[in-house]
Amino acid sequence: MITPKFTCTQDDESVTVSCYMPSIRASEVEIDVDRTHFSLYVHPYFLRLTFPQALIEDDDSYARYDPSSAFLNVKLTKEDKGVYFPDLDLLSRLLVPPASTSQNARGSDDGDISEGVTDSIQGLTLGGRKSSATLEVSSRPLIEVLKSTDSKEESEDMRLERLKRERGIFLKAAANDWHYPAPEATEDPTITLSIKNQYGFLDAYSGFFKLSSQTGNDVNELGDLAETIAPSVRTEMRLAHEDEKWDEEYYIAEFVEDEEIQEIIKWKHPFDDPSQEIEFTDAERDKMLELPRKEYLPAPQQTTSLYLTLVSILFSYCYDLRTTQHEPTAESAWTIATLTPCMSALDVAGTTVLVRSYRRALAFPLYRNWLLCERLRKDVANILAAGQRAVTRALLEAKSILEHSDTYYVYSKMWMEDYCVWIQTGASDEALKKLSRDVTEVKISKSTIGWPLEELEEAVLDARRGEEPEADSDDE
Repeated sequence: MITPKFTCTQDDESVTVSCYMPSIRASEVEIDVDRTHFSLYVHPYFLRLTFPQALIEDDDSYARYDPSSAFLNVKLTKEDKGVYFPDLDLLSRLLVPPASTSQNARGSDDGDISEGVTDSIQGLTLGGRKSSATLEVSSRPLIEVLKSTDSKEESEDMRLERLKRERGIFLKAAANDWHYPAPEATEDPTITLSIKNQYGFLDAYSGFFKLSSQTGNDVNELGDLAETIAPSVRTEMRLAHEDEKWDEEYYIAEFVEDEEIQEIIKWKHPFDDPSQEIEFTDAERDKMLELPRKEYLPAPQQTTSLYLTLVSILFSYCYDLRTTQHEPTAESAWTIATLTPCMSALDVAGTTVLVRSYRRALAFPLYRNWLLCERLRKDVANILAAGQRAVTRALLEAKSILEHSDTYYVYSKMWMEDYCVWIQTGASDEALKKLSRDVTEVKISKSTIGWPLEELEEAVLDARRGEEPEADSDDE
C-alpha cells in the first residue's frame, strides 16, 4: 500500500485533509471516522491519521475528488467547535499509532528538564498501552465527484470481487495499524540479553560495520571492533583518538590568523531568530512521509540520553551549516559524522555532551577555533528554542546530507531516520526550550577540554607583546 502525499488544514469548525491520489476511482474510496481516528482507503492508497481531538461526520462534512488536480479533499467537523488542533503540520505525529499519540499529548506528561545541561535530564516517559480501534465504513456516501471519466470498462462481477478483496485488505490494515512498533525498553538499559553490542538509536542496530575495513568509512574510529567492543571502551578509544588528532600548532595558527573565522562567526544563521514561524516546504513534507513509522518506548534514562545526543548532532550540523554558509559540500557528510561522537565512535552523549563536541571541533575539521565553538553553542540553543519544527527541519537537512553519501549513509539509517520521527512524536516544545536555556546558560571552561588551550593562547599573546617596539622620546 502507498501512503499518499497529504496536508491537513483547519478553521474554527472543521479539519480538511487533502490527499494527492492520481488515477483512482472516486466511487471506490472508503473513509472512516472514529472520533480521533481517520482512515482512508482506495487502491493502491491507504492513509490512517490520529488527531489530537475528536472529529465527526455531519451535514457539513464532505469528500470531493477533482481528477484534473488529482486531489481528494475530505472535510470533517470538529466535535468541539473552536478548539485548535496543534501540530497538524508534523506529519509523523499524525501517522503514529493511536496509543502513542494519546500518551504523548503536548508535553503534559513529559516531566522536566534539569537546571543545567551538564546535569542529567529528568526522564520523559513515552508510549503507553497499545490498543486497536475497530473501523466501520460509513454507511452514508461521503464522496462527491466533481468530474471524472473511466478509461476502461470492468464487468460488474469483476468489480465486486475486487472491491470485496480490497475491503478485506483495508479492514485488516486498520485493525493492525500498519505499524511496526519498536520493542519496549527495559527500565535499566544497561541490562542486555545478547552477546552482541548494539548501537545507534536506542541501541536498536548492529551489523553495519562487519566489513568496515572494506567500505572506506574513515569516520568509523573503531574499525572492525565496532560490532563487539563494549560501550565503556568506546569512550576510551574516542578520547585517545581525539588526543592523537589534537594539534597545538594548528590551534595556534587558527588563533593568530582568525580573519576568515571571524567572518564565519558573523554570518547570519538561518535559525538566528527563534521566534520565526516555520512552515514546511513541499519537499520537507515529502521527506517526512518517507520516514519509517515506529513507536518508541524508551525508559527515562534513555530519554535523557536522546535529548543529550540531540545536542551533539545539532552542534555538528551547525558547524557544517555555518562553515559552508548553508551550501553543503562534498565534505559535509564527513564533517557531520566525524564531529558527532555517537556516529564516529558509537559513543552516546553523556552529561559532558558539549565538552565532547568542543573537543572534536578543535581536533578534526578545517576550522578549529574556540570562539567558533561558542558561536555554534548559541546556534544550537536557537534551534532548540524554536521548538520541534526548527529541530525537525535541521534534522531533515542533516539526514539528507548523510543519506546522499555513498559511504556515510549508514549514519542516516541508524540515527537520523529515527530522530526525525522521534522529535515529532516523542519530544515536546517545552522540553526543547528548557534544554535550550541550559545550553545557553552553561559555561564551558577551556580547562575542561583536556588540552592546554589557555597556556597556548597566553604564550601567543606574550609573544605579541614582546614584539611591540619600545616608544622613543619623539613618540612620547
